[in-house]
Amino acid sequence: MLIPSRMQTLFALAIFVAIPFRLAGDPREKPQKYEKEVFFGLTQIQTNDGCVNMTVAVSAGDFFWHLQKIQNGDAVKFRKGSQVVTAFPENISVTLQVSDPGLGIDMYCRGKSAIQMKTIGDFALMKSLQFKAFWERNSQIRDAVELSVQGHSSLIYRIYVLSIQSRDVPLTDHLILSVFDGAGNKVATFSLAL
Repeated sequence: MLIPSRMQTLFALAIFVAIPFRLAGDPREKPQKYEKEVFFGLTQIQTNDGCVNMTVAVSAGDFFWHLQKIQNGDAVKFRKGSQVVTAFPENISVTLQVSDPGLGIDMYCRGKSAIQMKTIGDFALMKSLQFKAFWERNSQIRDAVELSVQGHSSLIYRIYVLSIQSRDVPLTDHLILSVFDGAGNKVATFSLAL
């Protein structure tokens, strides 16, 4: 008969004790890591002129690079390396790209493309887009201060860059971006929640 050595017994005991903890899992979720830009939405807009994709991302220099969101139950904490981060930087840039659905995902347009026009810049909606940004915390909404809006075009896309003041805004607040046509009709809404 083989008698287990003291080392084998300790090893078996360690495995026996560790298995239930391993099976139960860690109550903390795996940290979410961000890149330099944070993607925040995609939608398609269909009007009488045709159909376009709208994609939105937010950036702030290297602020989001290696930022981690750590969720433990209802508690949320943000870290960059060993440093706790609680608020957005001074300003953030929101980039809205409008492009032809033939160049990517076609969710709703079913082939009705803006490319049928001479360029995406000829698309009537592109000449009249307006933006409104809000910060939301606990269902309370307040206006975001937009510093500037710049537009750049090519044959197949148009990019709008909104610079929004974000000093002292907690990272747990949500940024809401509403897009309106020239007549004041809302054509899209995007929500960023880190």
